Amino acid sequence: MFWFDAYRDWLPHSWCFVYFCLTEYLPTVFHTASVWLTVGLAAQRFNYVCIPASARRLCRTVSVVRLVVVIFVVATCSQLCRFAESTFSPVVIDSRTRPNQVS
Repeated sequence: MFWFDAYRDWLPHSWCFVYFCLTEYLPTVFHTASVWLTVGLAAQRFNYVCIPASARRLCRTVSVVRLVVVIFVVATCSQLCRFAESTFSPVVIDSRTRPNQVS
């Protein structure tokens, strides 16, 4: 938007849902994932300190990558119902930068 001076005019209808997702849903997904990644790190530290024999089996790179992927999938799925809670309707408005055109 800012690269092409598009911010001076109204946004197209198709950008409303994308903007709303980027400002409302995506931060919530990443915040949820960061909280659960912190819990996963705490559990991994607990295993290394208190149960070192099982830490060799549980805290391998493959299992940690799987855990991170599962956390991001679950964090995204926890917000899926919010994607359907809003509807956007197009409104015809005269352009601010191009006379005799609608945005």
